[in-house]
Amino acid sequence: MRNIYSYDCFYTELTLISNAIETTVGYGLLLIDWGKDSLISLLAIEVEK
Repeated sequence: MRNIYSYDCFYTELTLISNAIETTVGYGLLLIDWGKDSLISLLAIEVEK
C-alpha cells in the first residue's frame, strides 16, 4: 500500500514540476518574442533617423 502512495506523490510532484517548467518556458518565449519586436522597432526608428 505504501508503494502505491509514494508513487502517487511522486507522480503528482512530477506533474507540478513539468507544469511549472512549461509555464516558465512559455513566459520565456513570450519575453523573447517581445524583446525581438522591440529591438526591431528600435532599429527601425534608428534607421529612419
